[in-house]
Amino acid sequence: MIEFLYTECKNALLEQFKFCFLPYERDALRELMELIDRYFKDQSLLEGDTYDYLVYQNKSWIEVRGLALKTLHIFGYKPYSFNYD
Repeated sequence: MIEFLYTECKNALLEQFKFCFLPYERDALRELMELIDRYFKDQSLLEGDTYDYLVYQNKSWIEVRGLALKTLHIFGYKPYSFNYD
């Protein structure tokens, strides 16, 4: 899932889609992509052996989740805006 998020941020930042986003939205996407990239490079997103540990205790995941939430807010969304069913 994190790879999908990274890829979509990267695609959104392509020059051909520049007109779709305001500068501060592009900045938010770039910041999220760079954070994910940094944690993939140092392998810290993969530290832990269970889903619960990765998502709720791994410090890299916690930071990525927090920045992803901030990015959602920048785009005008809240977590409950999405249908998870």
